[in-house]
Amino acid sequence: LEVPDPRKREWEIHTKTVNEKSFHLDSDFFDTLLQFTREEIVYSSNLLSEEEEKRRRRDREINGENLIHQFDLRLRGIINEKMNSTNQSQEKMRLSKSSAKRKKELLSKAREENRECCKEAGGDFYLEQSLESLAEKFKTELTCKE
Repeated sequence: LEVPDPRKREWEIHTKTVNEKSFHLDSDFFDTLLQFTREEIVYSSNLLSEEEEKRRRRDREINGENLIHQFDLRLRGIINEKMNSTNQSQEKMRLSKSSAKRKKELLSKAREENRECCKEAGGDFYLEQSLESLAEKFKTELTCKE
């Protein structure tokens, strides 16, 4: 364990230090817990301005609608599913490297197709179909490597 250093890690400005000599897992524990919950803690340095919060919400909405972002999330899900189905650490390491490389290639291809589809009417539909096809192909590739 190390002493909290809020200058290095911003989240540690809210760290509570408990004196271990007076800390027991009996009633002292619950008294300490109640004390923490009763204290009014103000996180003024972490409060976002209303404008910043609106900007972040808007950015999340844009990302939610972005086909490339959705494609990236889909590829991550496929990789995660495959990694969870493997128990061998060597296999996980190999799979991690190969799938990361392939995912990077597919995202580059998706961005390229996105540029091409933007020039055409109905481009989003074609891009969505293409990305779906690429994701299924990627899933099949990972399955075949078993």
